Amino acid sequence: MLHFRLKEGVIVNDGPSLVRFRTKRGLSIRTKTIKAAAGKPDYMLFLKRNKDGRYEPVSGRIDPRLSVKEIYSPLWRALDNIKTE
Repeated sequence: MLHFRLKEGVIVNDGPSLVRFRTKRGLSIRTKTIKAAAGKPDYMLFLKRNKDGRYEPVSGRIDPRLSVKEIYSPLWRALDNIKTE
């Protein structure tokens, strides 16, 4: 798969929307009395195959984030594991 990333510490104003994958934890909900977490997400990638056999995002190289969607378990499953304080 064809992918790009910026060097560590590089900041670009009005640059490309690059993809960032959550590897440690996913969505969490916290109120004064409720704490719930949905866990790590799965990802759906929308890719197209190039003539050289590699894949790239369908949105192109400028804003690849538009071709990646995070998918979480339904929220009601996360709420089944509610811890009240």
